[in-house]
Parts: sequence; structure tokens; C-alpha cells
Amino acid sequence: MADLLAEYDAHLRTAAEMQGVLEVQRLGPLWIALLGGGRLFVTYDELDEPETRVAEVAAPVSERRSIHYAEWKTRTHDDTPGLETALSSAGFVAAEPESVMLLGEASKFDRQPTATRRERSLAD
Repeated sequence: MADLLAEYDAHLRTAAEMQGVLEVQRLGPLWIALLGGGRLFVTYDELDEPETRVAEVAAPVSERRSIHYAEWKTRTHDDTPGLETALSSAGFVAAEPESVMLLGEASKFDRQPTATRRERSLAD
């Protein structure tokens, strides 16, 4: 399973998630994308100080009237203690988990890797 997760991380995170975005900003380990329609997308590879990083994004997002929706991508295989609490405290709500589809003999794995979106609506 570790090999598959390493492949996932190497090929489907950060820069790969930024295809076709209007604007990309780097803030430490964060990749912050401004998408059309006032949407913001946040992802990372390795996350240090989750509480600090969430605060660095949440405050400016709340002040920017052009952003109506923010999504922070989390992954079940990441070791990010405090991230879920920090996101909840900043007003993000967990969305439905997203599954990674595997081709082949997936039954040999203990669990399937998933990604969860944490969403925050900024509409008045």
C-alpha cells in the first residue's frame, strides 16, 4: 500500500492539481489556487503546523469578497495531527470522501486511500 500511496502523492498532488487554474500562490507547503467563479482550492504535499497554516489561509479568504467558496483537500493517509480541528474551527465542513480507484487486485489492501474535501462557503 505504501508504494501506491507514494505514487499517488508523486503524480496526483500539488502541481498536478493546479492544471488550468487562474492563479496559483505558494505559502510555505501550501498550494493555493484561485479558480473561476470565486472558488479557492488549497492543497499540500507535506504539512507543518496545521493550525498556523489554516489561519494563514482562513483570515485573508474571509476578507476577500471575490472568494465565495473555499476547499481544503485532506487525505486519510497524511499524518497531520490537528488539521481537522483547525479546519473545523475556521468554519470548514467535511464533504463526502473521494475514493482513489485502483486497477487490479485491490483486495490485498487493508483499506482504500481516500481524500476528503473540507468546504467553507463564504457567501453572505
